[in-house]
Amino acid sequence: MQSDWYFDESGNTGARLLDSDQPVFALAAVRCDAAVASELLAPIKGAAQEVKYSKVRSRPRGQKAILEALSSPLLDQVSVLLYPVDKRYYLASQLVDKIIEPAWYDRGHDLYARDGAINLARVWHYVGPHIFPGWRWDHVLSTFQDALRTRDATAFRAFEACLELCARDSPPRYAELLADLQACDGQLDQLLGIFPSSVSFDPAVDAFIALVTEAVSLQGYPIEVIHDESKPLRAQERLLRALTDQDQPVREVGYGARRMNLPLRVEHLSFADSTALPQLQLADLFAGVTVDCLLAWSGQRECTPFHDALKESRLGQMPMNGILPSPNIEASAPPALGDINPVDGAAAFLLDAGWRPLAR
Repeated sequence: MQSDWYFDESGNTGARLLDSDQPVFALAAVRCDAAVASELLAPIKGAAQEVKYSKVRSRPRGQKAILEALSSPLLDQVSVLLYPVDKRYYLASQLVDKIIEPAWYDRGHDLYARDGAINLARVWHYVGPHIFPGWRWDHVLSTFQDALRTRDATAFRAFEACLELCARDSPPRYAELLADLQACDGQLDQLLGIFPSSVSFDPAVDAFIALVTEAVSLQGYPIEVIHDESKPLRAQERLLRALTDQDQPVREVGYGARRMNLPLRVEHLSFADSTALPQLQLADLFAGVTVDCLLAWSGQRECTPFHDALKESRLGQMPMNGILPSPNIEASAPPALGDINPVDGAAAFLLDAGWRPLAR
């Protein structure tokens, strides 16, 4: 069986997680023969050199061809994995991971146990506008995003000043949640300044790790990854190659269902131009249509008959296990003896692999 998986993305804005024009990111991975991908793409592609979903979907003929491809029996010969990310929710998750979790850790609590960090990110995503009413929640997220992107004293002071200002009108019942966030006062250089670049906050790497883990689980043995040329991932190439260093002994990190093995079981990682590989173009199609449909189906964009038809196609049957908001609070089982949380486990692995972030 073929072990090559082809990855492409849509909606990547790096650490600009509040980009109103592109609020969703998606990574897609496909496994199939080149001939199958070419046959699926032929009606969509026409005389063009490659398929770009954003261009094709704007024309009725292109929409018809996309629907035919996504309902084709040929898809039985294609494995498809999708990983969408709601960027605003991802930013709330970063607020929990980078600002709130360290305060809990200092008090002796493992916020990653029983999915605590995920549940708290859901709380902040939905309750944030009530903790900081009116314009304030957007202001908190905006100044936090600036702090992530620049990681300098000016941005840190602006975020701290924003928290101080916005907290004045926070309802008293949210005092405990607010205290977790305000614990960062004077600590931002230690919490955020340690990251060498804003690429560290790009969801593309998290999506890559998740899809590789899923592909290996589906296939049952190591895979080869061919990724479309991507500046964000190229910027993190040293990190990706450390995470896939097959000379390191295998270890399991994480809790419950959120576990992964390191090193990632990737025998070979390469980057390629999608014009030469129809499988990459097919991955681009799936990434693009995933972003488009999630925006339409969630009401963030106009939902047209085309989007309704896509829901009835094979796309509507495909799981999308990404980083998406949910109002459900679901505690998983407690960690088993010997389990290590995913952040500490990954950090220890990278240190053992000899990886160090480059200086700023």
